[in-house]
Amino acid sequence: MNDVPFSSKIARESGSSFYWSFFFLSRPKRNAILVVYAFSRLVDDAVDEAASEEAARTEISLWRRRLAACYGEGDVRDPALAHPLLPELKETAARFSIPKAYFDDLLSGMEMDLSKKRYEDFGELKTYCYHVAGTIGLLCNHLFGYDDEAGRRYAVLLGEAFQLTNIIRDVGKDAGLGRIYLPRRELERFGVEEKDLLEGKATEGFYRLMNFEADRAEDTFRKAFSELPDKKRKKIVPAEMMAAFYRSLLRKTRAENFPVFRKKVSLNRLEKFKLAAKTLAGAL
Repeated sequence: MNDVPFSSKIARESGSSFYWSFFFLSRPKRNAILVVYAFSRLVDDAVDEAASEEAARTEISLWRRRLAACYGEGDVRDPALAHPLLPELKETAARFSIPKAYFDDLLSGMEMDLSKKRYEDFGELKTYCYHVAGTIGLLCNHLFGYDDEAGRRYAVLLGEAFQLTNIIRDVGKDAGLGRIYLPRRELERFGVEEKDLLEGKATEGFYRLMNFEADRAEDTFRKAFSELPDKKRKKIVPAEMMAAFYRSLLRKTRAENFPVFRKKVSLNRLEKFKLAAKTLAGAL
């Protein structure tokens, strides 16, 4: 009999850096964080792989109904809501007293990607970062037991830093999909036109803009770290490990002079192993 949880299969098959950090938790917390990851992965894939915007919105609506059922606002056994993740999601939400609002906010972030292709200023982008990344940090806070004011600020800022790193690395990929996350006012400030990004054209102004964005991401990492004492942070091994991965990815992207129109910068297995080992050593 195969008793591997469905959430574990999703995380293992994803190949994400997040999977590396899950093994250093107690079994209950590891199982729970796998559920949170699987939820975000499944919803994201459902939207990205939908045949149309209408189909994507239908998928999000279905996941909202499934989520409501997990919180007692429906029956997870309803055939119309059937999904193998639901029993795990319901158990995890109850066991760790996770607010439904965080899951709902994450789904709202997925909806933003369907209708919002441009961002006027950093305020708008910051809101997006909260919905698609800060929410995951807040969900994980309940698993780590750090759901206090400072812990929440740390989670939201760290999620923002992660998402800013993704945006910097994926400028070319996103432009190919007609999406520009870099704020319009900042493009204007550095003399970068939308068509430059859509055509994959790296101008002098583009490099100045990317360094500006990378500086902001670095500053956001520093702000996140300042919210919790080092001793407390180092006990949240998965968060610290992911911070090490993303910060290293950000610096590697800058060191390679932002080759975002030519390739996707990533960390190899050896780089991840070294960062993981360093993080674990610091937590002992």
